[in-house]
Amino acid sequence: MPNLVRVETYFNFGLPAKDPDDQKFTDCAIACGAAFLVTEDRDFLEVKKTPFPLVNIISPKAFRAIFLG
Repeated sequence: MPNLVRVETYFNFGLPAKDPDDQKFTDCAIACGAAFLVTEDRDFLEVKKTPFPLVNIISPKAFRAIFLG
C-alpha cells in the first residue's frame, strides 16, 4: 500500500480504553499525528471523551463522507 506509514510507538499515553489491546491503536494515532482513527469498535468511545491528547475517532461511513463528499 503506497499510502501506508508504519509508526512505532515509544510511549503509552494511557487513554481510557475498555479493551487494553486497543491502546496501541490510540498511541499510534497520537504518535503519528493522524487526522482520524477510523473504526466501528465501540470500545473507542471512551477515548473520544478525552479532550487531550485529541484523537478524532470516526466511523468508516463518516470518513467516506468527508473524502467523497
